[in-house]
Amino acid sequence: MSSMPMPLPISTPIPMPTPHYSEDLLAKELSQLSLKDRNDYQDEIHCVTCLAIDETQILIEESMHELQLEIDNKIPDTGKTAYLQSQLTVKGRTFVNARQFRLRFLRYELFNIQKSAIRMLKWLDKAYDLFGAVVLERPIRLSADFTVEEQKVFRKGYVQLMPVRAFGTGRRVVCCLPYDEGWYTISKHVILKILMYTSWVIGNDIDTQRKGAVLISMFEPSFPQKPTHEAPLRPSDHWLMTVRTSAMHICTPDTPFFRLRRNFFTMAIGSNNPHPGNEMLRNLIDSKVEQLYEMENSKPSKKKELVLEIMDEMQHTHSGRFLYWHQCSHMSDCWWVVLHTNGDTNNDQKIVFNKIEPIFRKQYYKKQQQQKLIRTRYMNEQQELILHQNNMVTDAQKNNSINCGDGNSDTTMATHHDSSNDSDAPSSSFVLL
Repeated sequence: MSSMPMPLPISTPIPMPTPHYSEDLLAKELSQLSLKDRNDYQDEIHCVTCLAIDETQILIEESMHELQLEIDNKIPDTGKTAYLQSQLTVKGRTFVNARQFRLRFLRYELFNIQKSAIRMLKWLDKAYDLFGAVVLERPIRLSADFTVEEQKVFRKGYVQLMPVRAFGTGRRVVCCLPYDEGWYTISKHVILKILMYTSWVIGNDIDTQRKGAVLISMFEPSFPQKPTHEAPLRPSDHWLMTVRTSAMHICTPDTPFFRLRRNFFTMAIGSNNPHPGNEMLRNLIDSKVEQLYEMENSKPSKKKELVLEIMDEMQHTHSGRFLYWHQCSHMSDCWWVVLHTNGDTNNDQKIVFNKIEPIFRKQYYKKQQQQKLIRTRYMNEQQELILHQNNMVTDAQKNNSINCGDGNSDTTMATHHDSSNDSDAPSSSFVLL
């Protein structure tokens, strides 16, 4: 007796992007911001205001100290390879540990310590990949770190620093112009080196470090357009900059080809983790953070246990997989590699742990800040309530004293009148007063 095969589940088809998909995606991202953040970002983009932090000597000293603690104690060695190499030489320690070097990244992230530490370490890794170990000991130099052919590409002007500043705030303007076919023939490696060097040079100005820069990409219908299989930018390429991009303007013709490119670019820089597995992982992390926060006097080892629980539940309870984007040094192709968090693959478990632990720590810190804000608001409300009650008691006492004062004056006048008729009584004007 044969059994009927089980029908396969019907998956819901994914809707195709509409012509206004990029605008809808940007509107969705903006709607998730608070009113203050949305207004601040819009004002900074349009050069109305600047988000730079008012710096004081105390703020700088405390931030430098906290940045070092963040690097030493909270970031694993796998996330600071180039930094550890720079600390092996005197020149490296002198350059990387310098106050001027680290202030670039603190100002970039508006003195957010955790973000500044990650950006500095990622920049060192990226600079080491592009220029070699020499940039761990000194600033990037055009004459020494670019070959003759690379300098020729530089002089073609695909990446230019405008001679004028942005109106209103005075920000430096960097313009990208792929104006001929040479743009599609040069190595992407050279373009990244030029962008990193340009960002470093304009960052020598402290005012630019604080205000950021404006990036303009200009495309004209007359510019040649050649399809290429190589992605122009990868997620790791945004660590190139040492100056905050205050605004980015991409100017393209209103044609189907460029509208499609705008949609792809918006998807790349927008919320690029909408995968259900990532959403499930975030929800699982949030639940474990809540569990850790509710514990009293939780030990540091408990955090590690919860991270391991997240890894186990993702793989066994939710049937999820952890993937790693792998590329060999001698090959140009990349591919996804499945990481196994159980068994004898300790290296895979370490990679996944080092990815989840910073997210867990960030969410736990955010939870602490939220609870601190709630407690502060509660204390302020209680103080206002107590102050209001005290004011009501004070007003009531004043009203009672006024009423009592009116009754005493009537009695005084009557007593004074009666005593004035008594010839044997002494003068009572002083006594009654």
